[in-house]
Formats: sequence, C-alpha cells, structure tokens
Amino acid sequence: MGDVFVWQIFYEAVILPFVFQRARDKAKIAAAVTEQMPNVMAYLEKIAPADGFIFGELSIADLAIAFPFSNLKWARVEPDVSRWPRACAWVERTLATTAPAKLTRIADKLVQTAPDRHRVALVDLGVQLTDATIAGDKPRSSIMLDRV
Repeated sequence: MGDVFVWQIFYEAVILPFVFQRARDKAKIAAAVTEQMPNVMAYLEKIAPADGFIFGELSIADLAIAFPFSNLKWARVEPDVSRWPRACAWVERTLATTAPAKLTRIADKLVQTAPDRHRVALVDLGVQLTDATIAGDKPRSSIMLDRV
C-alpha cells in the first residue's frame, strides 16, 4: 500500500514537482492509480470492518492504513467510494478521530506552505517548537531521487 500510495502516486505527483522541481510523470501516476491502486483497495475492502475499527478499539492497525490516504488526497487522487465503500468509510472514521484529525489539519496546512514558511505556519497552528531546527529552506539530496 505504501509503495503505491506514497511512492508511486504522492511522490511522483507532489514531492518531485514541488520539492525537487522535477517534472511529474503523469503516465506513471495514472498507471499506479488504474492498475495498482484497485488491488490495494480491493484487499482493504475485504478486511475493512463494517463499523468501528479493525480490532474494536482504535489501534495502530487502523492508523497505519488510514494515514497514507492523506497522501492520496494531496496528490488529488480519491478512491471510488461506490466501489470500495467499507474501506473508504473505515479510513474516514479513523481519520476523524481526535489525534489523526489534529495531525491532518496541520499537514493540510503544511502541504500548501513553502518549506521556508513551515515554522511560522506551525506556530500559527499552535504547535510548540524547539528554539532551533536542523531543517533548511532547500531540499537535501535524497536517495529517492535515484528512482526518477
């Protein structure tokens, strides 16, 4: 799931163009969405609980499934709710719980904010920060760039 949602879709659609100023490969993204994402979603549809969470109470299992869907949203890819209703409802329930909702609100803001403005945006959102950071305003070299 992570390989498809994060690396083949989100990385190609969002990280490459906005962080590394490299062209996105629209054909590669489309292939992942049409050929690989349906297999992931079909599996999730089989295991998704009709209500509540996978082990009754919210657990790391639910969170591990739900968070990569934020990457899809930021890549402007939405799973077909009519095709995978149980999986989509499960993810929605999970992301609506307190901690994920708070993190999603912060991440939604940061994904729309230039990296050199992240600290200001985080302060505006009420996030407590350290006095210093090792983050910079320019992306560092990454072994993931070898994937392109």
